[in-house]
Amino acid sequence: MILDVSFVLIFLMSVAYAAAVMRRMEGDVVAFQRESRQSEEENQRLEVACTTLRGMLSEAEGEVGRIQGELATVAEAKEKAEVELAAAMNAPKDRLYILDKSSLSHARLWEVATINDMARRHAHAPGWAEEWMQGRTVLVGATTDRDARQRVEMRFPSSQGYRTMKAERFRRN
Repeated sequence: MILDVSFVLIFLMSVAYAAAVMRRMEGDVVAFQRESRQSEEENQRLEVACTTLRGMLSEAEGEVGRIQGELATVAEAKEKAEVELAAAMNAPKDRLYILDKSSLSHARLWEVATINDMARRHAHAPGWAEEWMQGRTVLVGATTDRDARQRVEMRFPSSQGYRTMKAERFRRN
């Protein structure tokens, strides 16, 4: 009988131990399932974040490409402007010559273009001759364009090869 009781006790202890092991296994399974769900949720959030970051990266790359295109355009425009500036700096100046300063304040201002056809003969002063062949603009104070032409023709007579081309109102600022 002691033997029977000891077998029953051993049997009950093994059932209790098996129940404890099973309960522990169930707890481990529940913990594993919980951790698995959390891992899946975190994985899903990370995928959404990665997708968002990929979209932002593609937008940023497009923006960088657009900016590089604009930068190239601006660089080309800068080079063109520098060439134009160098050409303007080397170009002859469009100067105005004043005959009589005192008459400028009391009358209308006129620009009278004058050239000298005989300037070709002056080989000893090529800069002077070239300037007169292209023409000079004289600023004159007069009431009419006819009066302005007469004042310029008195100063630069046609007998010396000067010729008045046009007279127009002064419009420069």
